[in-house]
Order: sequence, then structure tokens, then C-alpha cells
Amino acid sequence: MAGIRLEGSEGTQIGADTVALALKVNHPLTAGQAGYTKVAGKDGSPLKVLATGYAAASLEALEFFDTIDGAAVNTNLWAQSVSTMTITQASSMLSLNPTASVTANAYAILSSIQNFFVTSCLPLHIHATFQASLWNLPANTVLEFGWGTCATNAAPTDGMFVRARAGTVYAVLNNGGSETEIALTPTFALPTVNASSEWVLDLYASELRVYVDGVLWTTGATACVAPSSLMAATNSNRQPLFLRVYNTASVPASSSTLRLGQVSIQQRNANFDKPFADKLVGIGRGGYQSPVTTFAQTANHANSTSPTSATLSNTAAGYTTLGGRFQFAAPAGAATDFALFGFQVPAGYQLYVKGVYIDAVNTGAAVATTATMLDWSVGVNASAVSLATADGAGTWAPRRIPVGVQSWIVAAGIGAPVEAIKRSFQIPVVVEGGRFFHVIVQVPIGTATASQVIRGDVFVNCYFE
Repeated sequence: MAGIRLEGSEGTQIGADTVALALKVNHPLTAGQAGYTKVAGKDGSPLKVLATGYAAASLEALEFFDTIDGAAVNTNLWAQSVSTMTITQASSMLSLNPTASVTANAYAILSSIQNFFVTSCLPLHIHATFQASLWNLPANTVLEFGWGTCATNAAPTDGMFVRARAGTVYAVLNNGGSETEIALTPTFALPTVNASSEWVLDLYASELRVYVDGVLWTTGATACVAPSSLMAATNSNRQPLFLRVYNTASVPASSSTLRLGQVSIQQRNANFDKPFADKLVGIGRGGYQSPVTTFAQTANHANSTSPTSATLSNTAAGYTTLGGRFQFAAPAGAATDFALFGFQVPAGYQLYVKGVYIDAVNTGAAVATTATMLDWSVGVNASAVSLATADGAGTWAPRRIPVGVQSWIVAAGIGAPVEAIKRSFQIPVVVEGGRFFHVIVQVPIGTATASQVIRGDVFVNCYFE
């Protein structure tokens, strides 16, 4: 049988196991003679090993995201600053300077309300989809996006970001106003205009890495690393995400529209043990404000204003808010469930309720003739505001959960309080999008005493997901 004879460098035959048909290999007995296998990612970057010798774990902690829903900028997430230029949102895109204004000194800035920190070797990972009506910009107009601090059309004061100006795209490190600017094009081709491109900015304490559609742009001659004279790339390690389009004091020949699609930020290689619910609240999903336009307060609690008296009804909500202040005229005792609060969860979201707090005080007149009793419960996932809604084809009755009872004895005076109800749900109560969360009160014992008014507060401890 023909074969191949394998020999070592000294001419001796390399042995083979004729029984197992396997090559015999003598491994080196000293570390200095041993080879190694390189474990790398898809871009060729090697597996990172900590100083302790352990492999760096792939941990990603979600810090921010915006899916660009609806037709209004989410003011729970973003601050806007404009002059002449505008910012609009439509078709899952957020557009800066949609009319491509060329007015001198015009600008449009979108900055996250939340700040994000960059520390040591733990990268802050920004992932976003962008479009631009023009990447090859003429003189006197500029696009910028990344992590940093800026205002009007003045030079940025700190940060790490991408800049497009005068026909070139740059990676920029800005330390207190002093910049290191690395040209990324023409080494890499400009993105196609009006076409989506995927941008990733990995921010380290002393380095910015930019990926476009999966290709690392900051490598070799285009690596964006802080000068050795600096201890870090930026002056501050806590700054917002920002996007900006601006014109200088001279009128440009043309300008560009910068469009943002979905965007997210993750802290990598670190686990801060922050519950996911806490992260959602940090991204503007706390139940105290709506996650959809107009992004307003959800509770019935206007500034320096007493609540209007609710009309108690089994089929209509006294208030359509998510808790807050309430008052109602004392009714005659009856086994009627009243929908004191009936809040409809915005479509596309779930409401996670972790607990409720209910307090009340007697006002207007003393309790007369009979005691007054308030029997409280919450209603979950009704398909309509009416508490009489029944289960049926396409309809769902509220799932009632009792939370407590309060009462005043006969002759309880004006200002007499009751013991507050504090009910926590170890397992959250979940209300689906489009369904209702009710705060229900029944007054099984009571007298419709003239001028007697029950006033109180309901707090719903919750968040949107």
C-alpha cells in the first residue's frame, strides 16, 4: 500500500500507531517548547484574558434602548435643542434636519437624558442604525453622533464620537475640548446615502472602536487611541448619547438629514447586579410616566389642585389615570363595585404591578348614622373599562384581587384618618397592552351624609415593559 513517510527535522521517522491508525505525537515536556491555539472572534480579535489568567466573560448589561415607536420623540429619553433645523419622528426613524436646511448657524441636537459611564477596560457598547441623505458633506456643515457633550453649533467640549465633514468621516476623541481626529475615509468607503447602515461604537477609557456593517474601521493606521500624554480619552467618564447636525457661520452649498433607527447601549464585561426592572425604570419605563406620547405623568395629581369629585360607577371609571388623588361623596352602603380608577395600558406594552398603597381621610362632615366601610381590590386585564365586562368571545372580565378594608366608626370627625393599605405583590401582577388595570372600591356600609366626602391617595408601584 502506498503511503507518506513523515520525518522530523533531524530525519527520523515520526511514529504511527498501526493498530489504532493514529499518529503518535510526543507533546513537549517544557512550556517554552509548547505551541498554542488562538481563539478569536469573527473579526479576528483574540479572546481576552484578565490579569488573573481567567478568560473575560461575555456579560452585557442593557443600559438604554429606543425602538423609535410612533410619531413623537420620546421625551422621557431624549432632550432636543434646535435652531432653524427641526427634529421629527416617523416610520421608525428619528430625523435631524429633515429639510436639509443650509441656514448659517442652524443646528439640531438630540441628547439622551440619561448619562452613561465609561471605565477602565470595560467597553460601553453603542449599537445603532443610521441613514444620511448625504455623507460626502461640503464645507461648513457637519454630522456628529456618539457619546459626548455639545451645545448649539459650537465645538464639542468632551466625548468620543463619529464626525462627517468636508467629504471625510472621522473618529474623534475629545478631552475637555482638545481633539484627536482620525480620518476613516477614504481608507473605508463612505456609506450609501439614504440606505441603512449598522454602526457600533465600542468605548474604552482610552480608545474608540468603530464598526460599520460588521467591519472594524478603527484598526492599524486608523486606530483611534488617546495620545500617551493623556490618562484617558475624555475629561469626564459620564456623558450622554448624542446626535447633531449643524452648519457653521458660513452657508454650506448643501446639508444632510441624519436619521436614527433603533438604538441600544450595553455595558460589556460587567455585571452590576441591577434587576431588569430597575434598568427599565432607568430607561424611562417607570409607571409614573406614560411610555407613549405624550409621555406625561400617569397619576391624577395636578399641581396645587384638589382632585375633582369622582362619579362612582360600576361601568365607567371615576378617573382614567394610574392611581393618584381621589375624592368622592359618601354613598349609601351597597354591594356595588365602583371603578374608582380604570387605566388602559398602552398597546404594545405590559404593565408590571409590584404593589399598591391606599390612604384615605374623612372630610366635609362627621360620619353619621352608620359606620363607613371601604372594601378595596384591584382588577386585572379587563378588556373594557366596565367592571361588568364578562368573559366571552373576545372579551375578558377583570380578575379581582382583594387588597384590604378601611373603616370609620360613627361620629368620626372631619380629618379622621384610616389605616393605610400597603399591599405588595411578590409575584408581579401583569396587565397586557390594551387591557385595563382597575382600582376598585366597594362601600358595603355607609350613609349618604350631606357634605361628607372621602378623600385619599392611591399609589401603584409599577413599571412598563
